[in-house]
Amino acid sequence: ADEAGDTPRGGFKGLYLGRAGVLWALWLLQQQGLATLRLDPLQGLLQADADYAADPDSGQDVPSLFMGRTGIELLLWRVGGSAAVADRLYASVCDNIHNPSGEAYWGAPGTVLAAWHLWQATADARWRALIVDHVDPIWSGWTFDPAAQCHLWTQVLDGVSAQYLGAGHGLAGG
Repeated sequence: ADEAGDTPRGGFKGLYLGRAGVLWALWLLQQQGLATLRLDPLQGLLQADADYAADPDSGQDVPSLFMGRTGIELLLWRVGGSAAVADRLYASVCDNIHNPSGEAYWGAPGTVLAAWHLWQATADARWRALIVDHVDPIWSGWTFDPAAQCHLWTQVLDGVSAQYLGAGHGLAGG
């Protein structure tokens, strides 16, 4: 923030390594009485959202939780509670169900966490249904590999298919 307490612009905007994640952490500290902020986290998240829409971190708008718009939308909902943001978040999670990456940064295992969070917070049946819709696409990437003699996650990152012991950037298999 500058001396006036304005939220900085530029750089990364998302949850994983951007402004939204920092604002979320600051908001949580404030909620727990551990910090007094000179900036409004909701306004900062709204600006991060607008800046992401104008210039996505990866160069293209993606519905990823950690690297795209879903993470920003989740935080906007968490801090502001807007029904319109919840509807946008729902659409983003739906957009990512069949993402071939199969890992939390870009794929459905990450965005289903956003759906789970909303279901836990609201008990709205649409979020539970969305979680159920994720099960088959996520589990379909976990197959038995005869050479490794175990189940491995198959992921496609940047067009390259690879297998991992974990659903993220785990140990390479096969």
